[in-house]
Amino acid sequence: MRSPEVGGLGVLLTGSYARGEENVYSDLDLKRLQPAGERRHQYELRRGRLVSLTDQTLEQMQASLSHPEESIWAAPGLAQGRILSDPEGLLAQLQSQARNPPELDGRGWATEAVRGWAEEAHKLLAALAGRDWEMAVAPLWGLVEGLTRAAAVQQRIYIATENRYFSTVAAQAPAEWSECQRQALGLGGEGLRQRCRSALRLYLLSRDWLQLDDPVVEHTCRRIQSPQLVALDSSDLELYVAMRNDLWPDGEDEHRAEVLELLRGSIAYRCYLAQAPCTGQVLGLVELGRYQDRPAYPPGSLAFVDGLYVLPEFRGRGMGETLLRAAIAELHTWRCQNIGSDTWSWHQQSRRLHQRCGFREIGVDEQEARFLLIPENETASEGEAVLL
Repeated sequence: MRSPEVGGLGVLLTGSYARGEENVYSDLDLKRLQPAGERRHQYELRRGRLVSLTDQTLEQMQASLSHPEESIWAAPGLAQGRILSDPEGLLAQLQSQARNPPELDGRGWATEAVRGWAEEAHKLLAALAGRDWEMAVAPLWGLVEGLTRAAAVQQRIYIATENRYFSTVAAQAPAEWSECQRQALGLGGEGLRQRCRSALRLYLLSRDWLQLDDPVVEHTCRRIQSPQLVALDSSDLELYVAMRNDLWPDGEDEHRAEVLELLRGSIAYRCYLAQAPCTGQVLGLVELGRYQDRPAYPPGSLAFVDGLYVLPEFRGRGMGETLLRAAIAELHTWRCQNIGSDTWSWHQQSRRLHQRCGFREIGVDEQEARFLLIPENETASEGEAVLL
């Protein structure tokens, strides 16, 4: 892998890519060491991937390790980061400090923070008394986030990833506190799912209402409007089996048992519903597998598109290509040496589809045509992983 050309005295990769937990929606978190200047943060687009770039001096990074509120975020991020460029060894020195952070007393900061959130608590009391639920929205969120942060600082709970911020604190809190936090966040399955979809729709509507013309906003809107691969859940079993029966009618009697077995947690083979993020509308299915050896393919680890199906009402709109590109983007995160696929040899439309998406036909017989994805430096597609 190669380092992006971002300059500075050194570059540190943090976040999900540094931890090896990235997926097709992950952004690249880069910290760039600068000789002087104010701390600055910006977002950029590089080859279809959102890049979060933070400029800081060595002194500013060191200071973040000695401040009670900042250190719970800064220490894990710096300690787990991957150094991409460090000609003077400054980042290595900083990383050593982050792995042994100073003992800090966050009680004073937490006390002041909880005192400050008293106003939001009073607003919630007023909302309850007047049954004014619109009034409750902002103070509800602010109070939950603020109290969670105060608890993390006071108890010295280090946050390795903001994706698990609330649950990381809850895991170390008394059971009653954790349950109250969960209820306040609305973590209850269907309700939360619908809240997420509504929030995504709201993002699109805000772009239009506010007439925003920004490349990052446009990129995000395109992702929101693109089908996504959602891990199969038991509640989707009947629809999924029906689609599978249509895709592979010869194995109709075996599909239910096989899918139930896969739902128990296979790591090497995964089933996905293709869905519209804002509505949850099912568009089709995608099945992906990981193999060490597969006849007629190059030796070594192979990520494979095992199945792709589009519901009849969505055919003829380019959905097959959209889903195949989404499958490729997902498989790029599997870190396999090659990506392969196959189709029936008589299915000329499917063979052309593979070629449009960057696959090279490596063999064909009476039953199937086999494909291998052309290396990334020879082709590009939406959702392609960024090379470091």
